[in-house]
Amino acid sequence: MPGLAVQSPLAIGPDSGRLDDRRVTELETALRASGVAVLSLDCFDTLLWRRVPKPTDAFTLLGEELLMRGALAGGISAASFARIRVAAEARARQEKHRQSQLHEVTLGEIYEQFDDSLTLLTVEELRAAEVALERRLTVADRPLAEYLSRLAAELDLRVVFVSDMYLSAEEIGRLIDRPEMADLAGAEVISSGDVGIGKGNGLWHLLPERWGVAPDAIVHVGNNPVADYSAPVQAGIRAVYWAEMPERLPAILAAEGCHTGVNATVRVPSVDDGGVTTLRGRAAFVAVADDHDDQVAWETGTSVLGPVMAGYAEWVHRRTAELGITRALCVMREGRLLKELIESVPPTRSNPALECELLWASRAAIARANIARANVSEMSAMFTRLRIPSVAEAARTLGIDLAGLPGGA
Repeated sequence: MPGLAVQSPLAIGPDSGRLDDRRVTELETALRASGVAVLSLDCFDTLLWRRVPKPTDAFTLLGEELLMRGALAGGISAASFARIRVAAEARARQEKHRQSQLHEVTLGEIYEQFDDSLTLLTVEELRAAEVALERRLTVADRPLAEYLSRLAAELDLRVVFVSDMYLSAEEIGRLIDRPEMADLAGAEVISSGDVGIGKGNGLWHLLPERWGVAPDAIVHVGNNPVADYSAPVQAGIRAVYWAEMPERLPAILAAEGCHTGVNATVRVPSVDDGGVTTLRGRAAFVAVADDHDDQVAWETGTSVLGPVMAGYAEWVHRRTAELGITRALCVMREGRLLKELIESVPPTRSNPALECELLWASRAAIARANIARANVSEMSAMFTRLRIPSVAEAARTLGIDLAGLPGGA
């Protein structure tokens, strides 16, 4: 059956009750097709996403927790633990394939690869620690969950979760069991770790018989272009590709280099980014994007410039509150945009006394307002521009008479 390429949601439209995503029509087309009986859902990075840029970043956070508990051997850092955890999974998969020709492993099998000298914790204790971290670190995509559960109820579809994951079905079920996904809690969960076969290497050929339906009676929704899209399509299952972010964004994130690794361009204190990376991807796909002819400009605005400017607006509120400032002058022409941004900051993060006004003035006319101490930092800023001003030009801008200075003329 043909697949449908869709990408990702952000919110539910307040008036229509539909998901605020410009590909929602394609999703509904798949689910409303004649003969569809089962809605199969990927779990991680589709309905549950982590507050870290990459899934493996969670291992660094787990290492930090184990360090705080005194559970790691001396000399093992959080970053070292993360590398050991990744290597242990690779060894577990190799061993599983050698013994049984299967590719998928469980969390217990991964931690069995740990040397006893690394930690005082047992395999079960390590396993419990990682599952507990996943629970704290994962966030439900509530709009998508509510939308799909409502549509499944309307169409009388059986809902199942199919996950390529080393967590067991019972462990994944505990992660799904949260208020934001209440209508999906209790759905059947199939984990590749339990079965030993992944979505990309044969699992889709087993599931139609398990569920007692024809392959084309199943619609699967997921974020992996192979495991969640091409593999089910090859097995005759209808697939909806629900990517995490637009194609351009991964390269942008790599170029930004904002992480804790040795190759970081901008070093950050923690890999826990609060989910900003995921939100940057999902914000690019809201329905209003259809009104923009230039998708590159739209995605750049929502995924790159938007988060930066939102952070700047919050900084203005925080800094003016610290200084007791109640009036912000937004210099035109971009002042109109800045005023709107500053005024859009939620009340919980704003300076309630702050009022914004537009200021029609040239940068040269107000340059002296940037000079409070006349120190090296402030003065150097005047000369950091595309065309560096001469000393005479800088003096005129600041209202300084060169003739009155030593060596001036």
